[in-house]
Amino acid sequence: MTVIAPDLPGLGASAAPSAGYTAGAVAADVLGVLDALEIERADMVGIDLGTPVAFMAGIARPDRIRRLVLMEGLVGDLPGVEEFLRGGPPWWFGFHAVPGLGERVLHGHEPEYLDFFLRGGTLGDGVTGPFRAAVHEAYRGREALSAAFAYYRAFPDSARQIAKAAGRARWVTPTLTIGGATVGEATHRQIQPIADDVRAW
Repeated sequence: MTVIAPDLPGLGASAAPSAGYTAGAVAADVLGVLDALEIERADMVGIDLGTPVAFMAGIARPDRIRRLVLMEGLVGDLPGVEEFLRGGPPWWFGFHAVPGLGERVLHGHEPEYLDFFLRGGTLGDGVTGPFRAAVHEAYRGREALSAAFAYYRAFPDSARQIAKAAGRARWVTPTLTIGGATVGEATHRQIQPIADDVRAW
């Protein structure tokens, strides 16, 4: 098995474009990676911000994506997300979405902010030293923060793209949804009504 783990635009070692952070645009980039590597078909895993991207890739090109795993992320605002949003979206959705705010507040304090999520996402266990250092480095500086937050600022456009795609094509790619403490069963509830073969774990 060959594993390919591309950094999404603006994250990690990938360049940070000034635009193109919607789920549809990034899905096209990911499919472009398969083209560049001359990979005809692949299994795909999307986690967190990668979930809507993987969904868009799968629904746009089911001939290219054999199987899909969607983990701990929402698929736009497709029906099924209501319970997750009942008390309002997580606070960081709004914080990250305000243009320029997160960059101004967090610049120089990236490690403390990131550690909040690394601890919470592992139920307080944290992560290994090398992984933690890599995450800190990937999000260090205003440009990196701005690129990361651009995904949240593109949420409304991504949601419209996802709704349009889901309305015109049945979801045929075999899919496994995995929900953790934050998202829970929301992803499964979103995919199940439009899918032929979906399982939850």
